[in-house]
Amino acid sequence: MGQGRWRRFLALDLLLGGVFAGLAVATHVLEQNHIRTTTIARLDGEATELASAIERSVRDAVLSKGGLISMLAHHPLMSFSAFQELAGQASLNPGMIFIEWQPLVPAAERAAFEQRVRRQGGVLSDFRLWEESEAGPIPARPRDPHVPVLYVIANFEGDTTLGLDLAFSPERMESKWQARDTGQPVASGLFPVIRWPDDPTSPIGFAITAPAFDDGIVPTGLEQRRQNLEGFLALVFDLAVLLEAELLAMRAKGLNVRISEEGCPDAPCLDERVGEPVGEPALARAMVYGTPWSVELSATEAFLSATMNRFARHLAWMVAGVGAVVMVFTVLQQRSMLQLSAARQALSRTNRELEASEEQLRELSRHDPLTNLFNRRAFMERLNTELTRSRRYGLPLALLMVDLDHFKRVNDSWGHLTGDAVLVRLSRLLRETMRGSDVVARLGGEEFVILLNHTDTAEALAIAQRLLEDARGLVHRPACQPVPVGGGPAGGEEEFRVTLSIGIVMALPDADALALIDLADRALYAAKDGGRDRVVLHREGSEPPGSPA
Repeated sequence: MGQGRWRRFLALDLLLGGVFAGLAVATHVLEQNHIRTTTIARLDGEATELASAIERSVRDAVLSKGGLISMLAHHPLMSFSAFQELAGQASLNPGMIFIEWQPLVPAAERAAFEQRVRRQGGVLSDFRLWEESEAGPIPARPRDPHVPVLYVIANFEGDTTLGLDLAFSPERMESKWQARDTGQPVASGLFPVIRWPDDPTSPIGFAITAPAFDDGIVPTGLEQRRQNLEGFLALVFDLAVLLEAELLAMRAKGLNVRISEEGCPDAPCLDERVGEPVGEPALARAMVYGTPWSVELSATEAFLSATMNRFARHLAWMVAGVGAVVMVFTVLQQRSMLQLSAARQALSRTNRELEASEEQLRELSRHDPLTNLFNRRAFMERLNTELTRSRRYGLPLALLMVDLDHFKRVNDSWGHLTGDAVLVRLSRLLRETMRGSDVVARLGGEEFVILLNHTDTAEALAIAQRLLEDARGLVHRPACQPVPVGGGPAGGEEEFRVTLSIGIVMALPDADALALIDLADRALYAAKDGGRDRVVLHREGSEPPGSPA
């Protein structure tokens, strides 16, 4: 009897021991799998959010300087005093080290350029081109062209990179040539930022480079862009300072951060480590003005401990009984599903935000920054589309080339701010006068173009004549007190009017978009030659005669 009971107890003990041993093993396996799944999901979410924060921080910093970039791009030959005046109106965002103006200087003009700059005096009195070497700053070596830092707005007092010939570094010039060829701002890769000669720290940073072309107009052709390039406007950032809040948050969570240019593992990078990495890192991509960056997050023991501690307090309940283990297992699995679902939703939301940002950037690239009208590239796309529709269905189509008369006098007499205000008012007049189906664009300078759909010759002439009358009725005033230039007006408040000259061409069966623009241009010049303030219609087979307004 006793022997039989002992055997039954032993069997029960073995059974219970096996059950609890199995439960312990199952609990351990489930716990490790859960930690791994949760860690991967959290790392992926953190990496994607950090990549989005990088794009957002850079985009906000660049957009905040849109007015300054536009003004410098329209006036690339300004003096140091004018640049200082603009600098007084701009402030540097956190993380922004420099705003630099970097003109293009041919090798043959280097000596004359240095002399011309030194003649401005002040901080430029001993201006010379220099470059970095292992031995420290040295005079810039001969090369063609030079790309020196001419004017600088810096976030610190003292020596700056004034005179540094950036052409000494092919890596730094790569993004500048890309910006020149595309006509759009481009981000560089990461590099040590030289803030002044013999800079002992040189923080890891990057530059957003915007090309500046002759007359502030981006040419349509690649060769024209290369020939008309005046220089570059560069916004130089300290990446660690720009992302200071995000990096502090990553350190507090026990995450190592590594940010580098995608596909360049040996290039300079920002590497913030708080401990030895554990497990596989999470990777995300940040697209910064056309340059892809790789964002890598790796977990440390501190990050894993924070994750494990949340489950440790449930172990006693899991061991207490099969029912408690099942309940805790169910709750943990549900929590895992919710975390994974939240991570997927966060990734989906971030992707939508990135797509919306890319669409916004594409839309901005199609509009003139001053007037918000279509630019030349967007207009040519619409013109080709409407020409195809016109030929297919036999619909009339008119093209109006519009130019402001004696606009140079406005700039010379009252300054470019007044000239810009006149352009904005006339752009608004064109938009309000035209129908919803018509297309209005600024080709550059004071020249505009209008595409009139479903419009015959008589209607086009009537619309053009109405534009002339409306423009005559606009009264303009200077944006500020006028400064006499070459005998221009001076004194108190002035009023003036600006007239228009308009050339019209009707769509021809065998003429492409460029040919129509050329014909409209000829008609416009005929209007100019005929005395201005008038409309000239190009007639096929003859030179366009002037018609009095």
